[in-house]
Amino acid sequence: MTGDRKDARAGLRRLADALASDILNAPEGEILAEASEIYGESEKMAADLRDLFERTMNEPKKAKLAEARAAMSADRRKPATVAQLDPIEARRRLQDALAKDPTTARKFTLAARKSKGLSDEDVKGILEDLEELGVIIPSSESDEKR
Repeated sequence: MTGDRKDARAGLRRLADALASDILNAPEGEILAEASEIYGESEKMAADLRDLFERTMNEPKKAKLAEARAAMSADRRKPATVAQLDPIEARRRLQDALAKDPTTARKFTLAARKSKGLSDEDVKGILEDLEELGVIIPSSESDEKR
C-alpha cells in the first residue's frame, strides 16, 4: 500500500471517529430535534424503527419454519418403502447392506449384524435409518434399477 493510500485511510478513520464522537456526545434534545426535522414525529419514527427491527429479526425464523414445514411435507409424500417390505425381504436387505458396507456394519451390535433377536419392526427401523442417512438406496429406487 502506498503512503498516500495509508494517509487517506487514516484521515477517513479520524473523520469517522470524530463523527461518532459528535453523535455520542450530542445532547438528546438536539438529536430528537434533528430527527423530528428530518423524519417528522419522533414517537412515530421510533415505533416504525421498532417495527422494522422486529420484522428483520423474525424473517430468518419465519424462513426456517417455512423450510422445515416444506421438508416435513415432502417427507410425508415419500412412499413408505421399508414399511411395505415383508420381514424376510427386510432382513435380506439389511444383510446385503451390512455386507456391502463393512464400516457401517462394525458400528452395529452383533445382534443387528446377524439380525438375530431383532423384531421385524427393529429391522425395518434400521433399514429406514440407513436409507435416511444415504447408506443404502431406498427399496423403491433399488427395485427400479434392477
